[in-house]
Amino acid sequence: MIRLPSPALLHALVASLVALALSSTSWADAPPPPPARAAPATAAAAPPPTAAPPAPAAATTGKNIADAVPCSACHSTVAWRQSDARGAGGFDHSTTGFPLTGQHQVTACNQCHGGQPVKRACNSCHEDVHRGRLSRSCDECHSAAGWQVTKAIDIHRKTRFPLTGMHTLADCSQCHQRSGDHQWTTAPVECFACHGKEYGRTDIRPVHTGTTLTAPFPRDCSQCHRSIAWVPALFKASLVTAAAPAALSGRR
Repeated sequence: MIRLPSPALLHALVASLVALALSSTSWADAPPPPPARAAPATAAAAPPPTAAPPAPAAATTGKNIADAVPCSACHSTVAWRQSDARGAGGFDHSTTGFPLTGQHQVTACNQCHGGQPVKRACNSCHEDVHRGRLSRSCDECHSAAGWQVTKAIDIHRKTRFPLTGMHTLADCSQCHQRSGDHQWTTAPVECFACHGKEYGRTDIRPVHTGTTLTAPFPRDCSQCHRSIAWVPALFKASLVTAAAPAALSGRR
């Protein structure tokens, strides 16, 4: 029968073994940890954002376009001069309620924007050369393409003498004789006022001014003629009055 050592003897034996192990190996003899891996190279850090440009000053007087519109609305850093009607900076004039058309597209900005508030009425920029005798709205007769009258037919529809036939091709000055620069006399509506020369011709038959045998024709050309042409004429026999008896009685 094997006899086991006492608990006290076992405790002393274990303590001796632990002390021997600690004396032969220290923490300093432990292998060093593996070196840490270097972080992979990354792109250069982006520069810090620049400060935003200051906002344009608020409009103060409103008498100049620069008071209410920033320069960049019309110009760019390439040049001050606008390249077209929309402006080098992309300014679209149609957003103002006054789109640029015709001659307005080639007009220098300062001809309208001269430091004073811009009005929509034509006579705020264009002198009324008619001196109030005609409409103050230029576009009733003219267009932005030029000063030449282009709406004569529409204008005459509002008068006592609508233009029809050959009258639509007649130059304005043939009926409206100039009494001065850009001043037009009021044209009469009677045919004879413009066609008196034709009425007085003696080389046409019948003679309109009358003869010893016929009375003069009425001066209202429309009784026989139409505005499309002088001929054919709708001749009315009743207009030719036999004046022979009166002529004969006068001779007696």
